[in-house]
Formats: sequence, structure tokens, C-alpha cells
Amino acid sequence: MAVAVAQSHHIFGLRPDIHGNINYLDEQTIVFPSGNQVVRFNIDQKQQKFIPGSEKSQGISFLKCFYGI
Repeated sequence: MAVAVAQSHHIFGLRPDIHGNINYLDEQTIVFPSGNQVVRFNIDQKQQKFIPGSEKSQGISFLKCFYGI
């Protein structure tokens, strides 16, 4: 029997309780926490990539971007 896997296609919302909750990764890309994931959003192309938290995590409590990586 095949195992079904769910993938996010759209996430709405921003976690305002997270310090540094919106950051620019580069000139076209912002990153922000939403739910138990981090969203990487390209402003020009209007595309999102989801970076999920681990299954055992209790959510995202801090977001820090390291520029130039």
C-alpha cells in the first residue's frame, strides 16, 4: 500500500510573535515564518518555497538570516 504525502501549496499568515519575522534573503526574496514552516517568497516571480520544521519541533520561535550564504 502506498503512503500518502501532503505538501503545502499555499500558506497564509505571518507569526507576529517571532523576533525578526520578515527578512530579505536577497533583493527579490523574503523569508518569514508561517505556522511550523519558513516561507521563502520571490517577490518578482510570485513563487513560494516551503521549508518545513522537524516533526518533533514545537514551532518556530526565532528567525535569523545570514546574508551572503
